[in-house]
Amino acid sequence: MKKFGILCLALVIALGALGVGYAAWTDTIFINGSVSTGEACVEFVTPIGSLDPCGDAESLDWTADDHFATGIYYPVEPKDVGCTTVTETAPDTLTVVITNGYPCYANEIKYHTINCGTIPMIAMSPVLTYKDEAGADVKVKMQDGGYYYIPGISQYDDAWYPNVIEIMWVNNTGTQREPGGIWEDSFFIHVLQPAKQNFQYTFDITREYIQWDEYKD
Repeated sequence: MKKFGILCLALVIALGALGVGYAAWTDTIFINGSVSTGEACVEFVTPIGSLDPCGDAESLDWTADDHFATGIYYPVEPKDVGCTTVTETAPDTLTVVITNGYPCYANEIKYHTINCGTIPMIAMSPVLTYKDEAGADVKVKMQDGGYYYIPGISQYDDAWYPNVIEIMWVNNTGTQREPGGIWEDSFFIHVLQPAKQNFQYTFDITREYIQWDEYKD
C-alpha cells in the first residue's frame, strides 16, 4: 500500500511537470512595433560644368597632348573653334556632344549628384554608350583613372575606322554618401587625329547608384 502511494505521488508530479511544459509551449507572445522602409533617390545638381560650353563667346578652346600626357592646358594661340554641350537626358544619364572638335581639342566635364533619399547610396561604375558603324549601341563599363576610346567616322576613308575620341574617367566609383551627401564627378575628353572637320561626335555617360547594403560592383 505504501509503494502504491509513492507511485501515485510520482505520477501526479510527472503529470504536473508535463502540464507546465505544455503551457510554456502553447503561450502566445505579442510584439508591438512598426516597420518603415527608406527611400532611394539620387539626382543631378545643376549646373553641369564644361570648360568650353557651346554658346559662350568668352570660352576658349582647351587642348591636350597625346593621351593626356601633360594634362589639359590653354593653347599658345587661344582660339574658339570647337565646343562641348552636356545635357541631362535621363535621371542618371548625361549626353555629350562635341561640335567641331579638332585633333588635340580637349575638355573637362564636372557635375554633381546628391543623395536625395533617406538611406546611404553608393556610386556604381559609369557606363559609356556610343554608336558603332552600324548604328548599334556599344556599352563600356569604365573605372576610375581608366582611358576609353570611341571609334567612328573619321576624315580618312579606310574601311577600319580608327579611334576618334579619348575619355578618361576620374573619380568616385564605389564611394558612399549619406542622405544629403553630394558626389562631385568629372571626366576628360580628348579629340584624336582622325576626327572629321565640321562634325559632331555624341556619346552618353550613365552612372547608376545603389543602396549601400546591395553594392557588388
